[in-house]
Amino acid sequence: MIVIAETAFNHEGDFEYLLKLIDAAADSGADMIKFQVLINADEFVSHGADSHGLITSWCFSLEQWQQALDRAESRGLRLFLMPLDTAAVALCERPSVEFVEIHSVSFNDQALIDAVQALPKTLAFGIGGRTLEEVEYLVATYGEDRLLLMHGFQAYPTDIEDVCFERINHLSQRFPGVRIGYADHSPPDSDESLEACLMAYARGLRIFEKHVTLEAERTDAQAGLLPQAMTTFVAKMQRFHRLANPDSASWQPMTDAEQVYRQRQKQVVAAEAIEPGQAFTRSNLMLCMHTSAGSHTRISDLLGRSAGSSYRSGEVINESAAD
Repeated sequence: MIVIAETAFNHEGDFEYLLKLIDAAADSGADMIKFQVLINADEFVSHGADSHGLITSWCFSLEQWQQALDRAESRGLRLFLMPLDTAAVALCERPSVEFVEIHSVSFNDQALIDAVQALPKTLAFGIGGRTLEEVEYLVATYGEDRLLLMHGFQAYPTDIEDVCFERINHLSQRFPGVRIGYADHSPPDSDESLEACLMAYARGLRIFEKHVTLEAERTDAQAGLLPQAMTTFVAKMQRFHRLANPDSASWQPMTDAEQVYRQRQKQVVAAEAIEPGQAFTRSNLMLCMHTSAGSHTRISDLLGRSAGSSYRSGEVINESAAD
């Protein structure tokens, strides 16, 4: 299982904030960190767009991105990059970069796709807002063994009722060789992030992405978890995965709690007064819960044997007291 901490544009062009975000992702226990890498805003948004100036202010230089990736690697995080312009593709050549994603807005940007496709990496595509025909095109073009399809974006944030989990089943059956992940965009102030990921897990998915943020009011924080919440989310996912996939298939020894519970089972007790030497029979024995632990839990173990001492009605039969 892989849990991915998605940073998106939560940094808003503040490089020191980005470094702190990397540390928060590492501290949370996430396996991988995802960066949306933009160096040249002119390739991503038009000069005529109202957002051009803002997006430009959110860009980092190639050297800054290299420093950020170094920081992530030093903290033990695997890398998942989403290059938003062709200059950013060079960073994807790093050996530690495992997945390279094409942003949904760049679905038809063939120059960017060609540059990414030339890399020996897994190609990831977010399929929220994509038709089945477009997904079929991806599989036919890039091959099942090369792709990672990220399901999960229907709104920002996404209500769990709108996640369309049935699409996961459809994709798994139609493209059995394609890896599928779940990019969660549930509201951060609910339990739906964990619930949605567990529902996706139950459908066979093992790659999960969740936005992380240091401040609740920043860009891309509408579905982001604050550090402590991210740590809790990762721990719960890892715990569920561990319990659902035990390392051993052998029968494990009983726990202390099981031993205590086992002692509550019915014991063989005297159904009536029994004298020494008297034969044990089904009529003078019975099974009952008792506050004292006995040595027999099956009447059949005592049939044909004789009592070694006397027993009062209701007294537990102990093996040491029987012949």
